[in-house]
Amino acid sequence: MFDYCNYRLPLTKFLIDVLMFHQVHLSQMNPFGLAKVSHFELSCRGLGLDPDLDVFRAFYRLNRTGDWYTFEVRNKNAPCFSWITSSMKDWKGRF
Repeated sequence: MFDYCNYRLPLTKFLIDVLMFHQVHLSQMNPFGLAKVSHFELSCRGLGLDPDLDVFRAFYRLNRTGDWYTFEVRNKNAPCFSWITSSMKDWKGRF
């Protein structure tokens, strides 16, 4: 049917890498989630950078809503660390 309509999905290497990392099939993705992946990739290419999976994962996380998967923005208030050192001695003990 797609050949008859001359329709092609824009499957880039970055999109395939994201789907393979999260082990999700293209047919399980919400169109808005795919739009976020495409927007991230186009933004990176507009800045002259190659899109990176680790950077994408820093901004978005996979979420399941009903039968569909989508990407949602990570919580901005969540800390990147689990403890704060108060002295160098405390840091050496945890290291």
